[in-house]
Amino acid sequence: MVKVRLLAAVGVLALIAILGAVYVYTVTRQDVQLRVAGRNGEALGHARASRDRGEYLYQTAARCAACHASDLGGGFVLRSELVATLWGPNLTRGNPSVGSAYTSADFERAIRRGLRPDGQRLLMMPSLDYATMSDDDVSSVIAYIRAAKAVERPAPAFRLGIAGRLMLLAGRLGFDSDRIPDAVPRQPTLVAGAYLARIGGCLRCHGAGGQAPASAVGVASFTAFLQTGRDRSGRAIFAHAAPARR
Repeated sequence: MVKVRLLAAVGVLALIAILGAVYVYTVTRQDVQLRVAGRNGEALGHARASRDRGEYLYQTAARCAACHASDLGGGFVLRSELVATLWGPNLTRGNPSVGSAYTSADFERAIRRGLRPDGQRLLMMPSLDYATMSDDDVSSVIAYIRAAKAVERPAPAFRLGIAGRLMLLAGRLGFDSDRIPDAVPRQPTLVAGAYLARIGGCLRCHGAGGQAPASAVGVASFTAFLQTGRDRSGRAIFAHAAPARR
């Protein structure tokens, strides 16, 4: 009798686990594939676009190269069996590519809204940082992308692991497009420090007020840290992307 009850309990637990797994898979699959209306992309003018400025933004300030590679041919954003296999797509006109398929308006929508042309949300695209990017800077990034040489690089299929699915449900892995209001005021580039802190993602970790202002460590030390990625003791800061001087 005890054995029967034990087997029954194990069976119930197994059933609950199976139903839970099906629920997690179904909900997260729908979440990843969800398409939203959002606003259409803007076809920006290119009269004031600068490829040099676009290169600076892509390679350094806006850290695009961290996901799409320095040659724009695509690279891993995440590479974990438990979390996800997520590839930053090829932006050139090579194959496979979005560069040959996207219009300038499509690129603008992806950059500032975090949405594909069909409305599907871009996972881990930092568009909340880019939402206030000026028209000239977006145009410059697009001009730099358009001028890039074609790169041929195989892209792995997207895969979301069990930990990634649980993180998605918990809101620890998500879509910036859900957090961007319809009307976003453009931040003037004249306020250079605040503007670069926003589009460079500094505020994600340090907040609007920051944790260690330049006045607390000295302007020279703070400048050296930004340019080298090392603190006053010479210790390298993890995942720091040192900006180029420009």
